[in-house]
Amino acid sequence: MNFLLNPYANFFKENDNRVYRKHELDLLLSIEGHLIWIECKSGNAQDDELQKYSDNNRQFLKLPKQNVLVVCFKFSETRAANETQQYPGITVINPKSLLQSIQTILNNRSISSPVLKSTTEIVEV
Repeated sequence: MNFLLNPYANFFKENDNRVYRKHELDLLLSIEGHLIWIECKSGNAQDDELQKYSDNNRQFLKLPKQNVLVVCFKFSETRAANETQQYPGITVINPKSLLQSIQTILNNRSISSPVLKSTTEIVEV
C-alpha cells in the first residue's frame, strides 16, 4: 500500500499546460492496483463541496465512482446513500462504512483504477 496525505492535484484542460484548478486532496491510496481518493468532512458537508468533488473526479481524475469516498462524519447511512445518488462522481459514506467500502473496492476485480489522466498532476507537499 502506498499513500499520499494532503497532496495537491493540479488539474489541466486538454492540450493546455496552464493549471486550470488546484485542489488539495485529503488522502490518496494505492492498494493492490486500486487508486482510492478519500475526503473527510467533520462538519456538515455542503452541496457545493460535494458537487466540487464530483466534478473534479468526473472531469479530471476519472476514477470509478466507488473509488472516491467522501466520509461525512455527521451523515447517517441513509443520508449518505441519498447524497451518493445525487452526485455521479463520488460515493458519500459515514465513518462506519469506511472499512467496508475499501474492502468492497479491493474485492471488485472487475473494476480497476485507470492511470491518472494527463490532465492531472499530483504534487506531494
